[in-house]
Parts: sequence; structure tokens; C-alpha cells
Amino acid sequence: MSNNNKKGKSGERALAKLLNERFKVYTQTLGCFARTIGSGNRWSQTDCLSKQASESLAGDLITPKTFKYCIENKCGYKSISIHDIFAGSKQLDNFLFQAITDAQRIDKLPVLIWKSDYKPYIAAVKQSIDSKISISYNSWYIYSLNDWLSQSDSIFFAN
Repeated sequence: MSNNNKKGKSGERALAKLLNERFKVYTQTLGCFARTIGSGNRWSQTDCLSKQASESLAGDLITPKTFKYCIENKCGYKSISIHDIFAGSKQLDNFLFQAITDAQRIDKLPVLIWKSDYKPYIAAVKQSIDSKISISYNSWYIYSLNDWLSQSDSIFFAN
């Protein structure tokens, strides 16, 4: 297993733990956040599956039942910098496209959660929130993950 694969898997587990802690009231009754089995290599196999099976394989994390987002998680990729946002980044665009594609397949909202080496998490979403610091990139809004997660629970869960 390559170092990138190890980093990705451990990053997905760390993110699941963080989200389970943030949403513990919901995870007790609606299911928890967990790493998708075979994350990153099964999306093309979901066309013939039931909606429930397809949802469990979309994105990088399995989410609680009424969670509104499909999560694409990236860890590392120190070759992408804040400066790339101004020039355009093919790699970042590919990550965002992957988030949209997975989310559309299961009728959820896309979110890209990215943790670069030795940097805090960021979240890229299509919805604007009230935040002191944000970056707009194409039709995405990028926030610190902490700012995004500090929003009302109604942002994250359907009734």
C-alpha cells in the first residue's frame, strides 16, 4: 500500500471521528460516520445497486441517515496552494468535480473536506454561510472546517 493510500485511509478515519464527535446527538440514533469500504475505487460499480447500497458506497464516508451531504475527503496534496485558486487548479477542480459527481448520484449536497499536511481542515461547499473568512472559487465557497461545522444542525440534517 502506498503512502498516499495510507494517508487517505487514516485521514478518512480521523475525519469520521471528528464528525461523530460533532454530531454525537444524531449518530446515536441515525448511524455514525465511517470510512466507506473501498473508498475511491467503487463509484463506477454503483449503477446497478439499490439506492441504499449506492448511498453507502458514494463519497469517502458513510453518513448518518438524514445527513444532507456526500463527503469527498482529501488528505495531503501539498502541491496545491492558496495561490492556485487565483490561477486555477486542475487538481482542485478534479476534486470538486468528484464531489459533485458522487453527490448527484445519491441526491445529496457535495462537500469537499481537505486537510493538507500540517494545516487545518477546510471545507468547500456550494452554500454560503456566515463566516469571517471565506474564499470563493468558481461556484464554491471555501471555509475552515471549524467554521462550517459551527453552523446550525439544520444545515446538516434533513427533518
